[in-house]
Amino acid sequence: MTKSIKLSLMICFVLLAGFYLQRQGLFVFKTTGIHEGAEIVWGNKTNHTLDFTLHSDKKKELRELSNRARNEMYVFIVDETVEHYERVKPTYYGNGQFTFSYELPKAAAAFVYMENDESTENIGYKKLTSSSEKRENILRPDPILTTKIGLYDVSLIFNTLQSEQPELLTFQFAQKGLRFTSITGQLSRIWAVNEETDEFTTAVSSEKETMEFSLRFPREGTYKIWGQFYINGKEFRKSFVVNVTEKRKK
Repeated sequence: MTKSIKLSLMICFVLLAGFYLQRQGLFVFKTTGIHEGAEIVWGNKTNHTLDFTLHSDKKKELRELSNRARNEMYVFIVDETVEHYERVKPTYYGNGQFTFSYELPKAAAAFVYMENDESTENIGYKKLTSSSEKRENILRPDPILTTKIGLYDVSLIFNTLQSEQPELLTFQFAQKGLRFTSITGQLSRIWAVNEETDEFTTAVSSEKETMEFSLRFPREGTYKIWGQFYINGKEFRKSFVVNVTEKRKK
């Protein structure tokens, strides 16, 4: 077999392998450019419907978006009181264009993010309220973070939370031998939004035997944390309020 034939076969193999991996979403961040300088361009808001377009770092529409990237795209919406939230799946129309609708009254902000095991930050933020009035502090950190999730006694344990660095939040249950997954093996997830509703972070629990989350808070302030918890196959919801201090200078 000549060298040219071998080279041609090798090139074909590489191209086919790359195409397969892209279709499977294994190159999701490389092929879409979502985390490589890409940005979200927002469209007009009509009633409770909003659209957005993903643009590459060259300011062009992302025409090639893997199935995995489309499936992992979600929008987290919070209201002005930071009391209620809505999590919606946007509809994809091709060429990097998405649209979504929400029902949350007095919605304050929308955050677009990738719901997978690695992503923790939003990739797009949109203010939904036109009010420019400065609000009084509406969130109060929980003084004693010992409560119940369903019928289970739990304590939320963490060190002094600082911004701009990974912080570990551990949910310690009094009962032993619990399984922290859904029936299908899905892990628990938490979402956090600050009092001003312009910062967002999220995380999935790291292990099946314990319920721990590594969150990176964008800046100091008071944050509302909502949790979707799985215990022995059942789903529970719970929220907490925590205070985050400015990162200490070394």
